[in-house]
Amino acid sequence: MSSLQGTACFEAINGPAPGKFLKTEHGNTHYLLEGPESSKLLVILQHGLGSHMGIFDQTAKDLVAKGLRVLRFDFYDRGYSETDPERYPVSGATHALDFTLEVYVQQVRDVVTALGLEKQDCIFCGHSTGGVACIGYAAKYPEHLKGLILASAVCLPASKPLAARIADLPYIGNMIVSLFGGNAMIKFATASCKNPSGFPEVQDFLDKLARNVQENKRYFASIRSTNGYCKGFVGSAEEEFRTVCRHKVPLHMIWGEADESVPYSQSLELQRIAKDEEGLEDVTAVSYEGIPHNTMFVDAKQAEFSESVCIFVSRFQ
Repeated sequence: MSSLQGTACFEAINGPAPGKFLKTEHGNTHYLLEGPESSKLLVILQHGLGSHMGIFDQTAKDLVAKGLRVLRFDFYDRGYSETDPERYPVSGATHALDFTLEVYVQQVRDVVTALGLEKQDCIFCGHSTGGVACIGYAAKYPEHLKGLILASAVCLPASKPLAARIADLPYIGNMIVSLFGGNAMIKFATASCKNPSGFPEVQDFLDKLARNVQENKRYFASIRSTNGYCKGFVGSAEEEFRTVCRHKVPLHMIWGEADESVPYSQSLELQRIAKDEEGLEDVTAVSYEGIPHNTMFVDAKQAEFSESVCIFVSRFQ
């Protein structure tokens, strides 16, 4: 285990931070704000559970090339963002902060407000855990939201594997997680990719993720806390999703049909809820046969993913 933790450990593994930092409610948030200030539309791109904002490099580049302003940031204790270590110590794999959906939504709000963008018309695109953060934010702050893109989004109740249920137990869970949890996380991340061995940049991402799991205890503890407290992992964010639909926020969904983390059937169910039960007419979707969870990776459908985002966003420019 490295003596470095949090941002310092991530930087030692991944290199220097490319963005800037903001003080937010629970610590420091690393962000990138790109594109012309004159743009009338802001696009927020939000990464998933164990990744960081770098997964959207190509999509951000393509959006900026189309004259759009793009905001990305790292979730707490992922990427270069960090919770305050004095207020939120980590013991083993246990984090002092409960990573509820409200914590994720508040981090979004803190960043947007600190940058003076809370009244900017925007489109929110979230992948996996970033998707449920999108949903939670849109349900609470729909006023300037022009559209929502859900990419393999956590939302509906998930059936946890036995290992994850055992890991949630208060005493034996800590022991199990310390012995096996890291390897399970690495296996999960690898299964979320299509062909990592054939793409050096994807394998490099996984190698660095594995080092963070093994060396950066704040990183792994934040993932475990999310798994134990955030809607979509425990319970459901369906009511928040229905609220978004009632606000008539246009929806676009992007999914891999071979996704084992958030099955494609959940995309179909979200579409059914939006259209049939809540009467939302503006719902579009694309899916990719044979593609797993990380649809935007270069070994999957990176170009197609970016194009799908750009086409949806262009409707509101």
